[in-house]
Amino acid sequence: MVVKRNKDKHYRQLALYYKNRAKLKKCVAAIHLEADFDKFFWSKIFNHFLPQYSFDYITYSRTIDRNKATGSQTCLKYYHLGCLSKDFFICIDSDYRWLLQEKEIDINHFIFQTYTYSLENHYCYPQNINNTLKKLGLHNNIFDFEAFLPEYSQSLYQLFICHLLSMSKKDGLFEACKFNKYIGIEEIKLKKENLILDLRKKINKRLIKLKKIYTPAERSEMEEKCKPLGLNNTNAYFYFRGHNVFDQVVLKIMKAIRRTPDTKNFHKYIQKETSEYFTQSAKIMKECLIENICFHKYPEINRIEEDIKTFYKK
Repeated sequence: MVVKRNKDKHYRQLALYYKNRAKLKKCVAAIHLEADFDKFFWSKIFNHFLPQYSFDYITYSRTIDRNKATGSQTCLKYYHLGCLSKDFFICIDSDYRWLLQEKEIDINHFIFQTYTYSLENHYCYPQNINNTLKKLGLHNNIFDFEAFLPEYSQSLYQLFICHLLSMSKKDGLFEACKFNKYIGIEEIKLKKENLILDLRKKINKRLIKLKKIYTPAERSEMEEKCKPLGLNNTNAYFYFRGHNVFDQVVLKIMKAIRRTPDTKNFHKYIQKETSEYFTQSAKIMKECLIENICFHKYPEINRIEEDIKTFYKK
């Protein structure tokens, strides 16, 4: 118990230090994030909606043993210890907290969230993908993301509802590690219909089994609970694990577009040079994709805006 109290005291002292440091920097508040990568997203959010304010972003804490501590649990530690305020608050990925309505994860408790599973889902908005391709000199007439992502969502929607039921019941029958195996695209085909057909074949057997476990009434009730929270069968990809959607779906298709011979910047190098070109190209593609956010375009980003407006009216 003594060690635990010392650890608690350590984090309370850190919180006080972060608040004071922000004041010294003439920032309106200190914001603790989950990791370095998150700063790209949250700094754009606050710069866009509150350009008149400066914030001090913290991307990790040091434990009492001087080890680096990151992630949502580190952020939430400050909440559980009662350290958060308007001077020092946290921004976290929602994961399933929003859809399963975990208590006290809201701005009234000084917690901002993505409303999507993670911040990567926001980068996968179709308009942002197409804008990125244009920046790279690829005027995409090969693959229609605006048509594909709703159909992709529809294909996985009932499987996802079963997954949410499993998570809410804590029955261990269809947990995240199992559902996430179905999110990615295995073989890239630049025809939407072929990708959707392959995906439906992959999930069909599992869905039949799960529908025998979770009754139509249970599934319908879960759907009704999630509708007011923003989930529907055409935007479900916003609520799947963002890392998987980003890396195993969107970037995979973008890379395939980049490699298509009739795109503008395709280069006929020898094999080694081609490999080097596309490796570097993939890195640039990822960097471009996270440069922008499509503000005011869809409900999940608008929820964050509403949180900021409400928070700074108080």
